[in-house]
Amino acid sequence: MKTSKEYTDNLKKGIITPFMLEDVLYSYNKRAKNYRDRARVYRERRRYYGWNDKYDNEELCEEKKEILYGKKSDILNCCPNELKAIHKLARKKKIRIEDDDPEFYKYESEIEKYKKGKPSKIVYMNGYYDDDIDEYITFINIYVDKYEYFLYYEFPNYSFHSPISDKELLKYQFLEIIELDDLTTYGKNINDLLSLQFCDKVWDLLMKS
Repeated sequence: MKTSKEYTDNLKKGIITPFMLEDVLYSYNKRAKNYRDRARVYRERRRYYGWNDKYDNEELCEEKKEILYGKKSDILNCCPNELKAIHKLARKKKIRIEDDDPEFYKYESEIEKYKKGKPSKIVYMNGYYDDDIDEYITFINIYVDKYEYFLYYEFPNYSFHSPISDKELLKYQFLEIIELDDLTTYGKNINDLLSLQFCDKVWDLLMKS
């Protein structure tokens, strides 16, 4: 997207309009998602095809993603009037439980089902020898519902999410918590976004004000 003359003129005058702000947020957000998707591609190539990521492309994409998300978060923190609610989302997360964890034995019946090839909450079971303690460790992998929370911001043309931890919920007790069924997000062709140089200038001006 070519940066409009109105936007560049405003920036020269030290003016940031609400429309400039949400376009910058949108551009940061979509660029971050592009890097997220790219990192996923590199990760899958390495995991499933044994691809040697000798230039650390996955890590570089993850770093750039976090930088962009960080700047997006910085700007959203300056927009309290646009903060409308907290969105709550349940996602399946795979966890490992080892046999030295008391919780392991809560799954004894599920372990038996798994061993017999019957439907079970356990998706994988294996073990390894731990040289440090001179013992064989058995572990199981299961999926559990993990709740994620997001601050929800609403602008005239776009809306944005910013993740928060469970502990941070106490700071936002004044907001309604709305549970979502799904939250699927996509990247965007960079030709449809404001230039990163312009976005960074707006971010820099905002952080100094």
